[in-house]
Amino acid sequence: MAEVFCQRSLEANTFEKIPYDEEDILTAIAQACFALNRWPSPNDLRLYGRQHPGFPSTTTIEKRFPKRVLLVEAMREWSLESKNYSYAAVADMLPVPVEKKLENRENLKFGHVYLLRAGEYYKIGQSADLEKRVKAINVALPDKATLDHAIATDDPSGIEAYWHRRFADRRMNGEWFKLSKSDVLAFKRRKFQ
Repeated sequence: MAEVFCQRSLEANTFEKIPYDEEDILTAIAQACFALNRWPSPNDLRLYGRQHPGFPSTTTIEKRFPKRVLLVEAMREWSLESKNYSYAAVADMLPVPVEKKLENRENLKFGHVYLLRAGEYYKIGQSADLEKRVKAINVALPDKATLDHAIATDDPSGIEAYWHRRFADRRMNGEWFKLSKSDVLAFKRRKFQ
């Protein structure tokens, strides 16, 4: 085959392999971040690479950073320590670290959304301490209120608001509602929300 090229005075194509170090890869990805105005997905990087000659391939990036978490952490460190201050803005585009997500999850307020019955009326409310709340309501009422059902949740105020909206047409006063048997059954079907 080589003889054919020589006879016709043609040269075979040679691919220039450009070695990318970590700095080159992170700089290129930072430029992609600025172009996209967000942290790029692997598909974004592939597409950006097709449109920009010299951009490292996703294979090259994955060889240097086998896990996406490693790339994100390297980018965070690099962007904050870079002498080019404009790259510091890339840190704001990065996904939230897993530890932060877990930390936010630990800060969630767990509690209950409850359904109390007093006579023909039902109260839908929420509390972090269900037993204490039921006792406090019973002190304020002339008749004894009974706890019909409670839904355990990590978003008590959001779930309470959902049930208040759902039964808005049956609202009597404040958090008190005149519910039908089917309404009560719908509420009782939920154990956790």
